Amino acid sequence: MKKTNKKNNKKTVKPKVKTVKTTAKKKSKAAREASLDNLAKRTTKRDKPQKAPYQKKSYAEIGAEGEQEIYNLLTCIFGKGCVFRNVYVQRSSGRLTEIDLLAVHPTGVYVVESKNYSGLVCGDGNNSQWLHIKGSYKRSFYSPVAQNAGHVDALREACQYHIGFVPPMLSLLVFPDRCDLQIVNLPPGLRCCRLTQLGPVLGSVFQAVAPMLGQSHLQAIIPLFYQSQRSVLPESVQAQHMRDVAAVKKWASSK
Repeated sequence: MKKTNKKNNKKTVKPKVKTVKTTAKKKSKAAREASLDNLAKRTTKRDKPQKAPYQKKSYAEIGAEGEQEIYNLLTCIFGKGCVFRNVYVQRSSGRLTEIDLLAVHPTGVYVVESKNYSGLVCGDGNNSQWLHIKGSYKRSFYSPVAQNAGHVDALREACQYHIGFVPPMLSLLVFPDRCDLQIVNLPPGLRCCRLTQLGPVLGSVFQAVAPMLGQSHLQAIIPLFYQSQRSVLPESVQAQHMRDVAAVKKWASSK
């Protein structure tokens, strides 16, 4: 009887042990699969490319983009060797002024002021302050007519001093196509247009104005403008210009 009981006990115990082992294996397998799933999810989230945070462009960056678009168009019309960007000109006062773009042609020197604004621009050629409106945003800014008139005066002084003559000069104000313009009382000879109008405007000037500059004139003007570009000049000159700009702004704010 004792032997039979032992055998019966063994038979009853063994299935229980097997059941426990099988359940443990199932649990461990399920745990491994769950951990692998979690690892895959974490890896997917980590490897997923994140969108770069939006960064608002500075006025300088926006202005540079507008200048580049005008530069590209001008080089198609005048040729790359006859268009110059960010030209520094020293005035008789010793201060530097920066001209956005210059283009040289037998009909004269084209002095271009770029304003890369969107929205509405209201201005009067006789007023020193213009208005820029975009939705609820409003701000006044210095008249580009007066600004470019100062550039032309400085350029005439520099040409007379460096090359001994003053070429004919024509002032151009160029805005982007997304800008609405309400501008009155522009001075004679000044052209104001949007970017897509620039080509036809220049074409009409070429037809109306007789060539005044010969090859000898162009050979004197082009090197002067080339070596006066910001990209060519040392950083010390750029630093001086920034100090001059700050001084002018401080003087204007005190008025």
